[in-house]
Amino acid sequence: MRTTLRRGIPALAALFGALALVLGLSGTASASTEFWAPSIPWTTATSPSQPWTNSKNICFGGGHCGGAGNNVIVRTPAAYISSVHMNLHDNVSSVKQGTIYVFVDDVLVGSADVKAASSIHDFAVNRVGSTIRLSPAPNPGAWSDEIVLLGMLIQ
Repeated sequence: MRTTLRRGIPALAALFGALALVLGLSGTASASTEFWAPSIPWTTATSPSQPWTNSKNICFGGGHCGGAGNNVIVRTPAAYISSVHMNLHDNVSSVKQGTIYVFVDDVLVGSADVKAASSIHDFAVNRVGSTIRLSPAPNPGAWSDEIVLLGMLIQ
């Protein structure tokens, strides 16, 4: 009985460790929210004619939503991207100082102040790209405020 119990404890510990990894309890899971866009144009809305439907409600950045290293990433096959449009707000905490930074293939294409009330932000890209990253800070070590993504359209 004693030998069986000793052999079972490491196996049980390994099982709990694997379960923690799957559930994201170990802290090693990515902080970013990622999407796969099979083609461009791509939208978070269910209907292309209504790109700003509140189909997403993703909070990222700041102390309440994962910090400056928390991003929204859209991956797509390499394609010409003319523009990125998003509906954002900064009405999460008492501090209203959100700034959105938009990167295409790790090259900054623009930034804008995010207001507490929902507003649409447009960024011209005009080049081929495959990864669009929305970041609340210019780099992961910088300070950021929370931003909520309500909808996104990539053309």
